[in-house]
Amino acid sequence: YMIDELGVPINSNNDIRDYYFYEGSGVDRNIGLGITENPEDNWWTDSLAPVIDSYGLDIRYETPATKLITDQSGRVIGVEAEAPDGTRYYRATKGVLLTTGSFDHNKEMVERYILPPIVGTMCPPEITGDGHLMAMEIGALVNHMDGCYHIPVAISEEKTTLANMLWWTASPGAIYVNREGKRFVDEAAVYDEVGKALRNNVYSKSGLTYPLSG
Repeated sequence: YMIDELGVPINSNNDIRDYYFYEGSGVDRNIGLGITENPEDNWWTDSLAPVIDSYGLDIRYETPATKLITDQSGRVIGVEAEAPDGTRYYRATKGVLLTTGSFDHNKEMVERYILPPIVGTMCPPEITGDGHLMAMEIGALVNHMDGCYHIPVAISEEKTTLANMLWWTASPGAIYVNREGKRFVDEAAVYDEVGKALRNNVYSKSGLTYPLSG
Protein backbone atom coordinates (compact mmCIF):
# COMPACT_ATOMS: atom_id res chain seq x y z
CA TYR A 1 0.00 0.00 0.00
CA MET A 2 2.75 2.44 0.93
CA ILE A 3 4.55 1.77 -2.35
CA ASP A 4 1.62 1.44 -4.75
CA GLU A 5 -0.89 3.89 -3.27
CA LEU A 6 1.16 6.47 -1.38
CA GLY A 7 4.33 6.35 -3.43
CA VAL A 8 6.67 5.95 -0.45
CA PRO A 9 10.09 4.76 -1.67
CA ILE A 10 10.88 1.41 -0.07
CA ASN A 11 14.55 0.53 -0.33
CA SER A 12 15.13 -3.15 0.36
CA ASN A 13 18.86 -2.94 -0.30
CA ASN A 14 19.83 -1.31 2.98
CA ASP A 15 21.80 -3.70 5.15
CA ILE A 16 19.53 -3.69 8.19
CA ARG A 17 19.92 -7.08 9.82
CA ASP A 18 17.07 -7.20 12.27
CA TYR A 19 17.59 -10.90 12.90
CA TYR A 20 20.61 -13.16 13.05
CA PHE A 21 22.11 -13.94 9.68
CA TYR A 22 24.32 -17.00 10.16
CA GLU A 23 23.29 -20.34 8.67
CA GLY A 24 20.41 -21.98 10.51
CA SER A 25 19.25 -18.81 12.22
CA GLY A 26 15.79 -17.24 12.18
CA VAL A 27 14.27 -15.46 9.22
CA ASP A 28 16.25 -12.45 8.06
CA ARG A 29 14.33 -9.18 7.90
CA ASN A 30 16.37 -6.48 6.22
CA ILE A 31 13.88 -4.22 4.47
CA GLY A 32 14.74 -0.58 5.05
CA LEU A 33 12.47 2.37 4.43
CA GLY A 34 14.40 5.09 2.75
CA ILE A 35 15.61 7.09 -0.20
CA THR A 36 19.24 7.07 0.84
CA GLU A 37 21.88 4.50 1.62
CA ASN A 38 23.46 6.69 4.30
CA PRO A 39 22.70 5.02 7.68
CA GLU A 40 23.00 8.40 9.38
CA ASP A 41 19.98 9.82 7.50
CA ASN A 42 16.44 9.79 8.85
CA TRP A 43 14.90 7.26 6.53
CA TRP A 44 11.35 7.57 7.82
CA THR A 45 11.11 11.34 7.71
CA ASP A 46 13.13 11.74 4.53
CA SER A 47 10.93 9.19 2.77
CA LEU A 48 7.54 10.31 4.04
CA ALA A 49 8.09 14.08 3.85
CA PRO A 50 7.61 14.43 0.06
CA VAL A 51 4.54 12.18 0.18
CA ILE A 52 3.01 14.29 2.96
CA ASP A 53 3.76 17.47 1.02
CA SER A 54 2.13 16.07 -2.10
CA TYR A 55 -1.14 15.57 -0.19
CA GLY A 56 -1.01 19.07 1.29
CA LEU A 57 -1.26 17.79 4.85
CA ASP A 58 -0.95 20.22 7.74
CA ILE A 59 1.33 18.85 10.46
CA ARG A 60 1.13 20.50 13.88
CA TYR A 61 4.37 20.10 15.80
CA GLU A 62 4.64 20.35 19.59
CA THR A 63 0.86 19.95 19.79
CA PRO A 64 0.12 16.64 21.52
CA ALA A 65 -3.49 15.50 21.62
CA THR A 66 -4.79 15.16 25.17
CA LYS A 67 -8.42 14.17 24.76
CA LEU A 68 -10.84 12.71 22.23
CA ILE A 69 -13.97 14.78 21.71
CA THR A 70 -17.25 12.90 21.24
CA ASP A 71 -20.80 13.91 20.37
CA GLN A 72 -23.92 12.88 22.31
CA SER A 73 -23.98 9.49 20.61
CA GLY A 74 -20.39 8.74 21.65
CA ARG A 75 -18.96 9.16 18.16
CA VAL A 76 -15.48 10.69 18.06
CA ILE A 77 -15.67 13.99 16.21
CA GLY A 78 -12.39 15.67 17.08
CA VAL A 79 -9.48 16.09 19.48
CA GLU A 80 -8.33 18.46 22.17
CA ALA A 81 -4.63 19.29 22.05
CA GLU A 82 -2.09 21.42 23.87
CA ALA A 83 -0.30 23.82 21.55
CA PRO A 84 2.57 26.14 22.53
CA ASP A 85 0.06 29.00 22.75
CA GLY A 86 -2.62 27.11 24.69
CA THR A 87 -5.38 24.53 24.30
CA ARG A 88 -6.63 23.92 20.78
CA TYR A 89 -9.71 22.04 19.50
CA TYR A 90 -9.75 20.33 16.13
CA ARG A 91 -12.98 19.17 14.50
CA ALA A 92 -12.64 16.10 12.30
CA THR A 93 -14.18 16.15 8.83
CA LYS A 94 -13.73 12.50 7.90
CA GLY A 95 -12.76 10.86 11.18
CA VAL A 96 -9.97 10.64 13.75
CA LEU A 97 -7.09 8.24 13.15
CA LEU A 98 -5.51 7.25 16.45
CA THR A 99 -1.96 5.93 16.06
CA THR A 100 -1.12 4.88 19.57
CA GLY A 101 2.39 3.53 19.38
CA SER A 102 3.53 2.08 22.68
CA PHE A 103 3.72 3.05 26.38
CA ASP A 104 7.31 2.19 27.32
CA HIS A 105 7.81 5.29 29.45
CA ASN A 106 4.52 5.04 31.33
CA LYS A 107 5.61 3.21 34.48
CA GLU A 108 2.07 2.45 35.65
CA MET A 109 1.05 0.91 32.31
CA VAL A 110 4.26 -1.10 32.04
CA GLU A 111 3.77 -2.56 35.51
CA ARG A 112 0.15 -3.34 34.73
CA TYR A 113 0.50 -4.97 31.32
CA ILE A 114 4.10 -6.17 30.87
CA LEU A 115 4.92 -9.05 33.21
CA PRO A 116 8.73 -9.37 33.41
CA PRO A 117 10.80 -6.70 35.17
CA ILE A 118 11.70 -4.10 32.55
CA VAL A 119 15.11 -2.49 33.02
CA GLY A 120 15.11 -0.33 29.92
CA THR A 121 13.58 0.45 26.54
CA MET A 122 14.75 1.56 23.11
CA CYS A 123 11.77 3.91 22.69
CA PRO A 124 12.12 7.70 23.01
CA PRO A 125 10.85 9.30 26.25
CA GLU A 126 7.75 10.69 24.52
CA ILE A 127 6.27 7.18 24.24
CA THR A 128 3.93 7.30 27.25
CA GLY A 129 0.74 5.64 26.02
CA ASP A 130 -1.23 8.86 25.48
CA GLY A 131 -3.26 7.35 22.65
CA HIS A 132 -4.22 4.31 24.69
CA LEU A 133 -5.29 6.42 27.64
CA MET A 134 -7.40 8.77 25.54
CA ALA A 135 -9.18 5.85 23.90
CA MET A 136 -9.72 4.02 27.19
CA GLU A 137 -11.11 7.19 28.74
CA ILE A 138 -14.08 7.08 26.34
CA GLY A 139 -14.61 3.35 26.76
CA ALA A 140 -12.46 1.82 24.04
CA LEU A 141 -11.43 -1.81 24.48
CA VAL A 142 -7.74 -2.70 24.30
CA ASN A 143 -6.07 -5.97 23.47
CA HIS A 144 -2.58 -7.48 23.18
CA MET A 145 -1.29 -4.98 25.71
CA ASP A 146 1.26 -7.50 26.97
CA GLY A 147 2.93 -7.86 23.59
CA CYS A 148 6.47 -6.54 23.26
CA TYR A 149 9.90 -7.51 21.98
CA HIS A 150 12.01 -8.76 24.87
CA ILE A 151 15.78 -8.54 24.72
CA PRO A 152 17.62 -10.43 27.49
CA VAL A 153 20.26 -8.45 29.35
CA ALA A 154 22.77 -9.09 32.11
CA ILE A 155 23.21 -6.51 34.88
CA SER A 156 26.35 -6.21 37.00
CA GLU A 157 26.09 -6.59 40.77
CA GLU A 158 26.71 -2.86 41.12
CA LYS A 159 23.87 -2.30 38.64
CA THR A 160 26.17 -0.01 36.65
CA THR A 161 26.72 -2.19 33.58
CA LEU A 162 24.07 -3.48 31.20
CA ALA A 163 25.07 -6.12 28.66
CA ASN A 164 22.91 -7.18 25.73
CA MET A 165 22.83 -10.99 25.74
CA LEU A 166 20.75 -11.27 22.58
CA TRP A 167 23.57 -11.84 20.09
CA TRP A 168 25.71 -13.90 22.46
CA THR A 169 23.01 -16.43 23.30
CA ALA A 170 22.04 -16.71 19.64
CA SER A 171 25.55 -17.76 18.65
CA PRO A 172 26.27 -21.40 17.79
CA GLY A 173 26.93 -23.39 20.97
CA ALA A 174 24.87 -21.17 23.31
CA ILE A 175 21.60 -22.35 24.84
CA TYR A 176 19.02 -21.30 27.43
CA VAL A 177 17.98 -23.73 30.14
CA ASN A 178 15.58 -23.44 33.06
CA ARG A 179 16.34 -24.31 36.68
CA GLU A 180 15.67 -27.94 35.85
CA GLY A 181 18.45 -27.86 33.28
CA LYS A 182 16.02 -28.26 30.38
CA ARG A 183 16.25 -26.32 27.14
CA PHE A 184 12.94 -24.60 26.31
CA VAL A 185 13.48 -22.44 23.21
CA ASP A 186 15.21 -22.35 19.84
CA GLU A 187 17.85 -19.74 20.61
CA ALA A 188 18.35 -18.97 16.91
CA ALA A 189 14.68 -18.06 16.38
CA VAL A 190 13.67 -14.46 15.80
CA TYR A 191 14.29 -12.41 18.94
CA ASP A 192 10.64 -11.63 19.66
CA GLU A 193 9.87 -15.37 19.78
CA VAL A 194 12.87 -15.95 22.05
CA GLY A 195 11.67 -13.12 24.26
CA LYS A 196 8.20 -14.63 24.58
CA ALA A 197 9.70 -17.96 25.58
CA LEU A 198 11.91 -16.29 28.19
CA ARG A 199 8.94 -14.40 29.60
CA ASN A 200 6.79 -17.50 29.79
CA ASN A 201 9.58 -19.45 31.45
CA VAL A 202 10.12 -16.79 34.12
CA TYR A 203 6.48 -17.08 35.16
CA SER A 204 6.24 -20.86 34.88
CA LYS A 205 7.00 -23.39 37.58
CA SER A 206 10.46 -23.81 36.04
CA GLY A 207 11.36 -20.32 37.16
CA LEU A 208 14.67 -18.70 36.29
CA THR A 209 16.58 -18.81 33.00
CA TYR A 210 20.27 -19.63 32.68
CA PRO A 211 22.35 -18.99 29.55
CA LEU A 212 25.05 -21.56 28.81
CA SER A 213 27.79 -21.53 26.20
CA GLY A 214 29.95 -24.40 25.06
